[in-house]
Amino acid sequence: MSTEELEFLADAARDANYILEFGCYQGRSTRALADNTNGIVYAVDPWGMPYYNDDGSQAGFIDTRNALRAFNKNLKDHIDTGRVVPIQDYSWNFLSISRNPYTETMWMSKMWKRPTNN
Repeated sequence: MSTEELEFLADAARDANYILEFGCYQGRSTRALADNTNGIVYAVDPWGMPYYNDDGSQAGFIDTRNALRAFNKNLKDHIDTGRVVPIQDYSWNFLSISRNPYTETMWMSKMWKRPTNN
């Protein structure tokens, strides 16, 4: 993730009270969100379980054995204060979350594209 993309996330997080992030892996984007919000970041990832592509095939090599441990280490300060809430699960188990009025910002790492100036 580029510096520009991390800055975009930081800006987007500033006014959010609740952030739902899918695909956190070791927490780089989660850090950008948590460092720049006064709200709560719900970080959803299948840490330690297989990762899947959109077509249902299993993703290539991803170090799932150590991903959650690295995430917890990288975000320890925010986890300890409750600003980041790790949730070990798959994103498809949150399909009804769009009806949740408390979720003001949704970040889906695989689907987000940096806006272009047209």
